[in-house]
Amino acid sequence: EVGAEGPREIARFSTANYVEHLAFDPSGRVLAISGGELELWDRASGRLAERFPFWRGGPIAWSPDGRFLATCGMGRRVELLECERFRTVRSLGLGAEGREASALLWEPDGSALWIAAAGKRSTLLRYEIASGVFDAGARREVDSFVTRMSWSG
Repeated sequence: EVGAEGPREIARFSTANYVEHLAFDPSGRVLAISGGELELWDRASGRLAERFPFWRGGPIAWSPDGRFLATCGMGRRVELLECERFRTVRSLGLGAEGREASALLWEPDGSALWIAAAGKRSTLLRYEIASGVFDAGARREVDSFVTRMSWSG
């Protein structure tokens, strides 16, 4: 947080794992940390709320309404966790090419999740939440390794 006096500490978290990616949920109350495992921390108490020990580190992204957390699970898959009970509701394979997700981005209305699947080239995939399918017309090949995606405008 930044005030007139400059930045100030708002929370402190101590994890035994390395930190690869982190993201606050839309309310700012829960911090997801991915690294050696996936951890969810309560901002107010600074305590570990949930740990998923057999998770692969990788990109993470909260849905705009905070209902889902998209993560990189084991076996080159993107997992959609339902956040009320922290259970996997969808597991998305990224194809036979052996690709892993290098970036995740929700559409602003939460209707779809964009996935950058890394390989020699990156493939951008759009997964529609309501229908539960990849949008074949939105698939794009990119001649670079995509590590971040964002909306502008």
